Amino acid sequence: MKSIALGFFDGIHLGHQEVIKKIYHYDSYLVTFDISPKIFFKGYTNCLLTTNFEKEKVIRSISPKLKVEFLVFSKIYNFSAEEFIKFLKNLIDFDVISVGYDFRFGKDKSGNISTLRDLSKK
Repeated sequence: MKSIALGFFDGIHLGHQEVIKKIYHYDSYLVTFDISPKIFFKGYTNCLLTTNFEKEKVIRSISPKLKVEFLVFSKIYNFSAEEFIKFLKNLIDFDVISVGYDFRFGKDKSGNISTLRDLSKK
């Protein structure tokens, strides 16, 4: 069974670590983004706690067997919530997805945990 942890994971704080622990086994992926939505949409600078290199290094120290996949945000930001999940399923045919309690996804942040539950029934 393949599983993914999905989010931006800046700083890899204890909440992030809990999301990661829920899916950790030999065929697990951490799916994150190459750029923060805050930078992409609002042009913020100096808003990151970790660079992508540092993020991957910390993730590997926590879960060495976890595969890390960086999505190019500029190619997916306009997907609807359903299009985004279909894209992920085509990329990694996962069975389980772990996200934080406040995770939002899809164009205009239209998707949330309830959306994930609804889409899982399809």
